[in-house]
Amino acid sequence: ACEEKAKAVSSTPVWVRDHIAVHKEETVSNNFAWELPETSHRRAARILFERNGITNPLEYFDVFEMYDPSSWWGVEWIREFFLLEGDEHVKMLENGELNIDGRMPINPSGGVTSANPIGATALARVAEAALQIRGNAGPHQIKKEVKHALASGFGGTLWTVLIMLEKELDW
Repeated sequence: ACEEKAKAVSSTPVWVRDHIAVHKEETVSNNFAWELPETSHRRAARILFERNGITNPLEYFDVFEMYDPSSWWGVEWIREFFLLEGDEHVKMLENGELNIDGRMPINPSGGVTSANPIGATALARVAEAALQIRGNAGPHQIKKEVKHALASGFGGTLWTVLIMLEKELDW
């Protein structure tokens, strides 16, 4: 919606800056050959961040609502979504940097592992990220001001959707 229409509907609109969908079905047709050069998550993040001039996503984003269908996948996917190498993501987890009051809160809502409305799960990630920007997330609102949020979706044939949400329309 244009800025005037959005502000007529809401006093605190949240803006979709950009989004991307990446599919890696060749992994499925190749008997789940995981040795592909990059995952759909890493590819989506790389393209989205390059397109928007983001060189350090951990500094740019204030919160990430990640589609995490299991606790162990969620941990591994953090590396892919933030373009990290090695075990940086594990160290962040161990140091509390991913907690609700940490450097990069991931899933302050509880994520998919706490509520999984099939068919709407990915959309719930976007809604939760928007609530964080608006300051309306209730008991799971993070303490710092949220200007930039990232949300993801995922599908069984290895498709990834990433959406960048913004507080201000300044691009």
